[in-house]
Amino acid sequence: MKRLFCIPHSAFCIKVSLFCILLSAFCISLNAQELRIKSFASDDIDLSARTQRVLDANNNGCALVKVGMAIDGVQFFGDVVKVVPYVSEYWVYLAGGASYLEIHAPRFLPIIYEFTEPLERLRTYRLTISSPATVPGSFAAGQVSNAGFLIINTEPQGCRVYLDGEEEGITPFSKRFPLNTNISYRLTHDLYKDAEGSVTINQSQTPLNISLTPNFASVQVVTLPNAEVKVGGVVKGKGTTTLYLTDGIYEIEAALYGHRPAKQFIEVKNSQNQTISITPTPLYGALSIESNPMGAEIFINGISYGKTPNILENMLAGNYTVVLKKDGFNDFRQQVKVEDNKETVVSGVMDNGGDLLTITAKGIRFKMVPVKGGTFLMGTTVSGSSASSPSGADEKPAHRVTLSDYYIGQTEVTQELWEAVMGYNPSHFKGDNRPVEEVSWDDCQLFCQRLSSITGLKFLLPTEAQWEFAARGGIKTKKNNTNTYAGTNDLWDFGWFNDNAKETQLVATKQENELGIYDMSGNVWEWCSDLYGDYPYGSQTNPTGSQTGNYRIYRGGSWFSNQKDCRITRRANSSPDFAHFYLGLRVVLEPTIKR
Repeated sequence: MKRLFCIPHSAFCIKVSLFCILLSAFCISLNAQELRIKSFASDDIDLSARTQRVLDANNNGCALVKVGMAIDGVQFFGDVVKVVPYVSEYWVYLAGGASYLEIHAPRFLPIIYEFTEPLERLRTYRLTISSPATVPGSFAAGQVSNAGFLIINTEPQGCRVYLDGEEEGITPFSKRFPLNTNISYRLTHDLYKDAEGSVTINQSQTPLNISLTPNFASVQVVTLPNAEVKVGGVVKGKGTTTLYLTDGIYEIEAALYGHRPAKQFIEVKNSQNQTISITPTPLYGALSIESNPMGAEIFINGISYGKTPNILENMLAGNYTVVLKKDGFNDFRQQVKVEDNKETVVSGVMDNGGDLLTITAKGIRFKMVPVKGGTFLMGTTVSGSSASSPSGADEKPAHRVTLSDYYIGQTEVTQELWEAVMGYNPSHFKGDNRPVEEVSWDDCQLFCQRLSSITGLKFLLPTEAQWEFAARGGIKTKKNNTNTYAGTNDLWDFGWFNDNAKETQLVATKQENELGIYDMSGNVWEWCSDLYGDYPYGSQTNPTGSQTGNYRIYRGGSWFSNQKDCRITRRANSSPDFAHFYLGLRVVLEPTIKR
């Protein structure tokens, strides 16, 4: 006879429950997961930080880190200004100079990623999070450790955080403390009342979500579009702007180019909202333009104003670039200043263009500049790659090159010429007299073929040697020329680059080089015909580049480039199907034509 043992029901349940709890804790410990960084790098062709910019508390543009992770409810801490969630990534805007980013995801251990260098304002970065990995023996969510995070979120963000009297950072904010630590906090913001209190860290995450009480009034300033709205001399916005001000007396100013500024004092009292209208007064002058010969086309800041002679009244006061153009003559260019209630006179004497060619394709005219053949030293002799001696290894060795005569475009190919020839305009930044961009090397080959067919002339992309010789000024360059850029050592007045442009600009609005060619440094990079390869050590005659390789050369830098990339010796390359909004072309013409 078997003996049966009976276990009281309650005791059995307690033991089973305890066993389940221990087993569950053991399994969680074995299967705890952490996030891991797969890669982090600057994305130099992504303009999101510029085109969708967010300003920090000091009105400076933020850096943007695109964090690739498909997890909901992720929180970010550090010098974070704004977070925008997308389907498979988060756009995290951080103040320039940020040195780290802290990431908290539900069911995963927090991680802190320290950047190798402080983040640059208005630059885009990509941070990729790898698939979570198992971490045996780590603490998972729900387990007890000996420390926890104090997490402070506020409305608005950007509040200064003081803990136990010491300033610790701005919100959103997090910091790790031993458990059972009691902390006093104070949160401050210029336009809100302080918030104070205390908290005890008693779990892995102790969140505080605090809304501060407003201590300001809104002042809507109604003014002209693009007028700068200033408070105490500091720009706060453009056009109609809403200001948020604490009680007090303020000087409000609206300033606009070509206008007399308007100012008004207001009193903000008892946080009462108000609206004011303040309008700058336009200043007008006249511009009288004549030329020898007469009948030249007038362009002012790239816009056509008819033909000479002409008197333009009611011109807003300010600085203008006047360009006169006529077939068979070199362009005349003059910087003028129009003053209030005065007439400014421009008398342009236009030099005979010599062999300058004006060509018409489907109603669009463009000019080709003659380049007399000669011998020059191609490449650089500068050593090093510092800011004071910028050069690349592929710019050496400097070697002698001899070229035959050719013609080269006075400007980069414009959008109106491209559209007339090709029937479409691929450009990102639209404008008839802006350079065409978003064109690949393959696209440019087809353009040259069609332009040649329309005109009966043979157009090509320049060889790399032809491009550099023309950029240097050909045989018209000064003896012992050491210009870093096309026509100059000071790029500002000769080219469009990232310090003076945020997009492409009208062609021929900066100064020309010795041959009368515009924009060979900056505006858009320009495709050349050559395959990319190393320079030879010996002399060459009419070189056409490397005979092997897969990538094509482009030269000259662009509006998106720094000054180093606009040097006349700088070489860049990409696949022939690559296109971008900083990449266009200029054409050359064989000199086998009769005028």
